Amino acid sequence: MIYVVDWLTFTLLDAKEPFTALKFLGMQDIEYDKWRFDRGHNGYKDGMYYNGIGIFYNGQDNMGVCVSMSGQGCRTYEDILTADWSNWYELFKRLIDVDEINVTRLDIACDEKEGILDINKIIRYTEKGYWIKKLKAWKTTKGSDGSSVQFGQRGGNILIRIYDKAAERGKEGEHWIRCEMQLGKGLAENMLKEILKRDNVGEVYCSVLNNYLRFYEHDDERPTRCTTSPWWANFVQTAEKLRLFQHVGVVYNLSRIEGYLEKQVANSLYTYLAAQSATGMKSLALLLKGKRDRLSKKQTELIQYHKNEGKTHGFPVIEGKVIT
Repeated sequence: MIYVVDWLTFTLLDAKEPFTALKFLGMQDIEYDKWRFDRGHNGYKDGMYYNGIGIFYNGQDNMGVCVSMSGQGCRTYEDILTADWSNWYELFKRLIDVDEINVTRLDIACDEKEGILDINKIIRYTEKGYWIKKLKAWKTTKGSDGSSVQFGQRGGNILIRIYDKAAERGKEGEHWIRCEMQLGKGLAENMLKEILKRDNVGEVYCSVLNNYLRFYEHDDERPTRCTTSPWWANFVQTAEKLRLFQHVGVVYNLSRIEGYLEKQVANSLYTYLAAQSATGMKSLALLLKGKRDRLSKKQTELIQYHKNEGKTHGFPVIEGKVIT
Protein backbone atom coordinates (compact mmCIF):
# COMPACT_ATOMS: atom_id res chain seq x y z
CA MET A 1 0.00 0.00 0.00
CA ILE A 2 1.11 3.55 -0.71
CA TYR A 3 0.05 6.29 1.71
CA VAL A 4 0.19 9.95 0.72
CA VAL A 5 -0.70 13.26 2.32
CA ASP A 6 -3.25 14.64 -0.13
CA TRP A 7 -4.28 17.90 1.54
CA LEU A 8 -3.12 19.95 4.51
CA THR A 9 -4.49 23.23 5.83
CA PHE A 10 -3.29 24.98 8.96
CA THR A 11 -3.17 28.48 10.44
CA LEU A 12 -0.27 30.18 12.20
CA LEU A 13 -2.32 32.28 14.59
CA ASP A 14 0.56 34.49 15.75
CA ALA A 15 1.90 35.21 12.26
CA LYS A 16 1.37 38.62 10.66
CA GLU A 17 3.00 38.25 7.25
CA PRO A 18 3.54 35.39 4.77
CA PHE A 19 7.31 35.04 5.19
CA THR A 20 6.68 33.47 8.60
CA ALA A 21 4.75 30.68 6.89
CA LEU A 22 7.42 30.27 4.22
CA LYS A 23 10.08 29.87 6.90
CA PHE A 24 7.89 27.44 8.85
CA LEU A 25 7.59 25.27 5.72
CA GLY A 26 11.27 25.61 4.86
CA MET A 27 10.38 27.32 1.57
CA GLN A 28 11.96 30.70 2.28
CA ASP A 29 14.57 30.26 -0.47
CA ILE A 30 12.01 30.23 -3.29
CA GLU A 31 12.24 33.54 -5.16
CA TYR A 32 9.19 35.73 -4.77
CA ASP A 33 8.87 36.13 -8.54
CA LYS A 34 7.91 32.44 -8.74
CA TRP A 35 4.83 33.07 -6.64
CA ARG A 36 1.58 34.39 -8.06
CA PHE A 37 0.06 37.12 -5.92
CA ASP A 38 -3.71 37.48 -5.95
CA ARG A 39 -6.71 37.88 -3.72
CA GLY A 40 -7.08 35.64 -0.69
CA HIS A 41 -10.18 33.79 0.50
CA ASN A 42 -12.10 32.88 3.65
CA GLY A 43 -11.71 36.38 5.08
CA TYR A 44 -8.09 36.94 4.02
CA LYS A 45 -7.54 39.90 1.71
CA ASP A 46 -4.36 38.64 0.02
CA GLY A 47 -2.88 35.37 -1.09
CA MET A 48 0.27 34.03 -2.74
CA TYR A 49 0.24 30.82 -4.78
CA TYR A 50 2.82 28.35 -6.04
CA ASN A 51 1.96 25.00 -7.67
CA GLY A 52 -0.94 24.08 -5.39
CA ILE A 53 0.36 25.81 -2.26
CA GLY A 54 -1.58 28.85 -1.07
CA ILE A 55 -0.56 31.24 1.70
CA PHE A 56 -3.26 33.68 2.83
CA TYR A 57 -2.68 36.80 4.92
CA ASN A 58 -4.00 40.26 5.79
CA GLY A 59 -7.11 38.95 7.46
CA GLN A 60 -8.99 40.39 10.39
CA ASP A 61 -7.43 40.60 13.84
CA ASN A 62 -6.20 37.28 15.27
CA MET A 63 -6.68 35.42 11.96
CA GLY A 64 -2.95 34.92 11.52
CA VAL A 65 -1.61 33.40 8.30
CA CYS A 66 -3.21 30.36 6.68
CA VAL A 67 -1.35 27.72 4.67
CA SER A 68 -3.28 25.38 2.39
CA MET A 69 -1.71 22.63 0.30
CA SER A 70 -3.88 20.73 -2.18
CA GLY A 71 -2.86 17.32 -3.49
CA GLN A 72 -0.69 19.03 -6.08
CA GLY A 73 0.66 21.33 -3.38
CA CYS A 74 1.68 18.35 -1.24
CA ARG A 75 3.59 16.90 -4.19
CA THR A 76 5.23 20.32 -4.75
CA TYR A 77 6.23 20.43 -1.09
CA GLU A 78 7.77 16.95 -1.39
CA ASP A 79 9.71 17.96 -4.50
CA ILE A 80 11.12 21.08 -2.83
CA LEU A 81 12.25 19.25 0.31
CA THR A 82 12.94 15.92 -1.40
CA ALA A 83 10.46 14.75 1.21
CA ASP A 84 9.72 11.22 2.29
CA TRP A 85 7.55 10.30 5.28
CA SER A 86 10.29 11.31 7.72
CA ASN A 87 10.00 14.88 6.44
CA TRP A 88 6.23 14.80 6.85
CA TYR A 89 6.68 13.51 10.40
CA GLU A 90 8.96 16.45 11.14
CA LEU A 91 6.34 18.90 9.84
CA PHE A 92 3.59 17.11 11.80
CA LYS A 93 5.66 17.38 14.97
CA ARG A 94 6.08 21.13 14.53
CA LEU A 95 2.35 21.52 13.86
CA ILE A 96 1.53 19.74 17.12
CA ASP A 97 4.29 21.23 19.28
CA VAL A 98 3.36 24.87 18.61
CA ASP A 99 0.32 25.94 20.61
CA GLU A 100 -0.67 28.80 18.33
CA ILE A 101 -1.37 26.60 15.31
CA ASN A 102 -4.73 25.28 14.19
CA VAL A 103 -4.80 22.32 11.80
CA THR A 104 -8.18 22.53 10.08
CA ARG A 105 -7.88 19.89 7.37
CA LEU A 106 -5.82 16.79 6.75
CA ASP A 107 -6.38 14.35 3.88
CA ILE A 108 -4.49 11.08 3.83
CA ALA A 109 -5.00 8.71 0.92
CA CYS A 110 -4.13 5.08 0.38
CA ASP A 111 -3.36 3.92 -3.16
CA GLU A 112 -4.22 0.27 -3.66
CA LYS A 113 -2.56 -1.16 -6.77
CA GLU A 114 -2.49 -4.85 -5.90
CA GLY A 115 -6.00 -5.80 -7.03
CA ILE A 116 -7.55 -6.10 -3.55
CA LEU A 117 -10.40 -3.64 -4.06
CA ASP A 118 -13.05 -3.77 -6.79
CA ILE A 119 -14.79 -0.41 -7.15
CA ASN A 120 -17.88 -2.01 -8.73
CA LYS A 121 -18.19 -4.44 -5.83
CA ILE A 122 -17.80 -1.59 -3.35
CA ILE A 123 -20.62 0.29 -5.07
CA ARG A 124 -22.87 -2.80 -5.01
CA TYR A 125 -22.27 -3.39 -1.30
CA THR A 126 -22.85 0.30 -0.60
CA GLU A 127 -26.14 0.47 -2.49
CA LYS A 128 -27.35 -2.73 -0.81
CA GLY A 129 -26.49 -1.30 2.60
CA TYR A 130 -23.89 -3.92 3.49
CA TRP A 131 -21.72 -1.52 5.51
CA ILE A 132 -21.78 -0.04 9.00
CA LYS A 133 -23.68 3.24 9.21
CA LYS A 134 -21.44 5.45 11.34
CA LEU A 135 -21.29 7.90 8.43
CA LYS A 136 -24.94 8.01 7.44
CA ALA A 137 -24.64 10.22 4.36
CA TRP A 138 -23.43 8.41 1.24
CA LYS A 139 -23.55 8.56 -2.52
CA THR A 140 -22.25 6.59 -5.48
CA THR A 141 -21.18 7.97 -8.84
CA LYS A 142 -20.62 6.19 -12.13
CA GLY A 143 -19.11 7.83 -15.17
CA SER A 144 -16.67 7.60 -18.04
CA ASP A 145 -13.92 9.06 -15.89
CA GLY A 146 -14.35 6.38 -13.24
CA SER A 147 -16.73 5.32 -10.48
CA SER A 148 -16.66 6.44 -6.88
CA VAL A 149 -18.42 6.11 -3.55
CA GLN A 150 -18.46 8.72 -0.80
CA PHE A 151 -19.31 8.37 2.89
CA GLY A 152 -19.97 11.45 5.02
CA GLN A 153 -20.59 15.03 4.00
CA ARG A 154 -18.21 17.70 2.76
CA GLY A 155 -17.62 20.20 5.50
CA GLY A 156 -18.09 17.54 8.18
CA ASN A 157 -15.42 16.21 10.52
CA ILE A 158 -14.73 13.16 8.41
CA LEU A 159 -15.34 12.17 4.82
CA ILE A 160 -14.24 8.94 3.13
CA ARG A 161 -14.09 8.62 -0.64
CA ILE A 162 -13.12 5.54 -2.64
CA TYR A 163 -12.69 5.87 -6.38
CA ASP A 164 -11.03 4.53 -9.50
CA LYS A 165 -7.92 6.68 -9.76
CA ALA A 166 -6.66 4.90 -12.88
CA ALA A 167 -9.86 5.72 -14.79
CA GLU A 168 -9.71 9.33 -13.55
CA ARG A 169 -6.17 9.61 -14.90
CA GLY A 170 -7.10 7.83 -18.15
CA LYS A 171 -4.76 4.91 -17.45
CA GLU A 172 -6.62 2.14 -19.21
CA GLY A 173 -5.82 -1.39 -18.07
CA GLU A 174 -4.16 -0.25 -14.84
CA HIS A 175 -5.51 -1.11 -11.38
CA TRP A 176 -5.39 1.91 -9.10
CA ILE A 177 -8.04 2.39 -6.44
CA ARG A 178 -7.64 5.34 -4.10
CA CYS A 179 -9.26 5.47 -0.66
CA GLU A 180 -8.93 8.94 0.78
CA MET A 181 -9.88 10.14 4.22
CA GLN A 182 -10.60 13.82 4.77
CA LEU A 183 -10.43 14.97 8.39
CA GLY A 184 -11.60 18.34 9.69
CA LYS A 185 -10.64 20.39 12.72
CA GLY A 186 -10.13 18.32 15.86
CA LEU A 187 -9.89 14.99 14.09
CA ALA A 188 -7.04 16.27 11.90
CA GLU A 189 -4.89 17.25 14.87
CA ASN A 190 -5.56 14.00 16.68
CA MET A 191 -4.71 12.02 13.55
CA LEU A 192 -1.33 13.77 13.52
CA LYS A 193 -0.79 12.95 17.19
CA GLU A 194 -1.56 9.27 16.62
CA ILE A 195 0.79 9.10 13.61
CA LEU A 196 3.60 10.61 15.68
CA LYS A 197 2.80 8.36 18.64
CA ARG A 198 2.81 5.12 16.66
CA ASP A 199 5.39 6.18 14.06
CA ASN A 200 3.40 4.24 11.47
CA VAL A 201 1.05 6.13 9.17
CA GLY A 202 -0.35 2.96 7.60
CA GLU A 203 -1.32 1.44 10.93
CA VAL A 204 -3.06 4.62 12.07
CA TYR A 205 -4.79 5.12 8.73
CA CYS A 206 -6.18 1.56 8.68
CA SER A 207 -7.23 1.73 12.33
CA VAL A 208 -9.23 4.93 11.85
CA LEU A 209 -10.73 3.76 8.57
CA ASN A 210 -11.76 0.44 10.09
CA ASN A 211 -13.53 2.26 12.91
CA TYR A 212 -15.65 4.43 10.61
CA LEU A 213 -16.25 2.10 7.67
CA ARG A 214 -16.66 -1.66 7.39
CA PHE A 215 -18.19 -3.74 4.63
CA TYR A 216 -19.77 -7.05 5.62
CA GLU A 217 -21.32 -10.17 4.16
CA HIS A 218 -25.08 -10.43 4.64
CA ASP A 219 -24.89 -13.69 6.61
CA ASP A 220 -26.97 -12.63 9.63
CA GLU A 221 -30.10 -10.54 10.17
CA ARG A 222 -28.20 -8.23 12.52
CA PRO A 223 -25.42 -6.28 10.77
CA THR A 224 -23.29 -6.25 13.93
CA ARG A 225 -23.13 -10.05 13.76
CA CYS A 226 -22.32 -10.22 10.06
CA THR A 227 -18.89 -11.31 8.92
CA THR A 228 -16.54 -8.63 7.66
CA SER A 229 -16.07 -9.02 3.91
CA PRO A 230 -12.75 -10.83 3.35
CA TRP A 231 -11.61 -8.33 0.72
CA TRP A 232 -12.22 -5.43 3.11
CA ALA A 233 -10.47 -7.20 5.99
CA ASN A 234 -7.54 -7.78 3.68
CA PHE A 235 -7.45 -4.11 2.73
CA VAL A 236 -7.49 -2.72 6.26
CA GLN A 237 -5.04 -5.42 7.32
CA THR A 238 -7.30 -6.39 10.22
CA ALA A 239 -6.06 -3.33 12.12
CA GLU A 240 -7.65 -2.57 15.47
CA LYS A 241 -10.28 0.14 15.56
CA LEU A 242 -9.08 3.53 16.73
CA ARG A 243 -11.23 6.33 18.09
CA LEU A 244 -10.09 9.88 17.52
CA PHE A 245 -11.04 12.12 20.40
CA GLN A 246 -10.47 15.63 21.67
CA HIS A 247 -9.54 16.76 25.14
CA VAL A 248 -12.56 18.93 25.88
CA GLY A 249 -12.42 21.45 28.74
CA VAL A 250 -14.21 20.32 31.87
CA VAL A 251 -16.11 23.62 32.15
CA TYR A 252 -17.67 22.91 28.80
CA ASN A 253 -18.78 19.46 29.93
CA LEU A 254 -20.25 20.84 33.15
CA SER A 255 -22.03 23.50 31.15
CA ARG A 256 -23.72 20.80 29.11
CA ILE A 257 -24.89 19.06 32.27
CA GLU A 258 -26.10 22.32 33.81
CA GLY A 259 -27.90 23.22 30.61
CA TYR A 260 -29.64 19.86 30.56
CA LEU A 261 -30.67 20.18 34.21
CA GLU A 262 -32.01 23.68 33.67
CA LYS A 263 -34.02 22.82 30.57
CA GLN A 264 -35.19 19.29 31.36
CA VAL A 265 -35.08 18.67 35.10
CA ALA A 266 -35.13 21.96 37.02
CA ASN A 267 -38.91 22.33 37.39
CA SER A 268 -39.45 18.74 38.50
CA LEU A 269 -36.46 18.84 40.86
CA TYR A 270 -37.62 22.10 42.46
CA THR A 271 -41.12 20.70 42.93
CA TYR A 272 -39.78 17.52 44.50
CA LEU A 273 -37.51 19.36 46.95
CA ALA A 274 -40.17 21.93 47.87
CA ALA A 275 -42.77 19.24 48.50
CA GLN A 276 -40.38 17.28 50.72
CA SER A 277 -39.65 20.45 52.71
CA ALA A 278 -36.85 19.97 55.29
CA THR A 279 -36.20 16.35 54.28
CA GLY A 280 -35.87 17.18 50.58
CA MET A 281 -32.11 16.75 50.23
CA LYS A 282 -32.11 13.55 52.27
CA SER A 283 -34.93 12.18 50.16
CA LEU A 284 -33.08 13.12 47.00
CA ALA A 285 -29.94 11.36 48.24
CA LEU A 286 -31.95 8.19 48.87
CA LEU A 287 -33.50 8.48 45.41
CA LEU A 288 -30.09 8.66 43.77
CA LYS A 289 -28.56 5.88 45.88
CA GLY A 290 -27.21 3.08 43.77
CA LYS A 291 -26.98 5.16 40.57
CA ARG A 292 -23.18 5.28 40.74
CA ASP A 293 -22.85 1.82 39.27
CA ARG A 294 -24.95 2.90 36.29
CA LEU A 295 -22.86 5.92 35.31
CA SER A 296 -21.37 6.03 31.83
CA LYS A 297 -17.62 6.11 31.31
CA LYS A 298 -17.80 9.80 30.37
CA GLN A 299 -19.71 10.65 33.56
CA THR A 300 -17.26 8.70 35.70
CA GLU A 301 -14.29 10.47 34.07
CA LEU A 302 -15.87 13.87 34.72
CA ILE A 303 -16.25 13.06 38.42
CA GLN A 304 -12.69 11.74 38.54
CA TYR A 305 -11.44 14.96 36.95
CA HIS A 306 -12.59 16.99 39.93
CA LYS A 307 -11.30 14.46 42.43
CA ASN A 308 -7.86 14.79 40.83
CA GLU A 309 -8.02 18.59 41.07
CA GLY A 310 -7.85 19.33 37.39
CA LYS A 311 -5.71 16.48 36.07
CA THR A 312 -7.17 15.94 32.61
CA HIS A 313 -8.74 12.77 31.31
CA GLY A 314 -9.45 12.67 27.58
CA PHE A 315 -13.19 12.78 27.07
CA PRO A 316 -14.20 11.15 23.76
CA VAL A 317 -16.31 14.10 22.61
CA ILE A 318 -16.15 16.11 19.41
CA GLU A 319 -18.45 19.12 19.02
CA GLY A 320 -20.71 17.74 21.71
CA LYS A 321 -21.07 14.29 20.16
CA VAL A 322 -19.48 11.11 21.41
CA ILE A 323 -17.41 9.51 18.67
CA THR A 324 -17.77 5.73 18.63
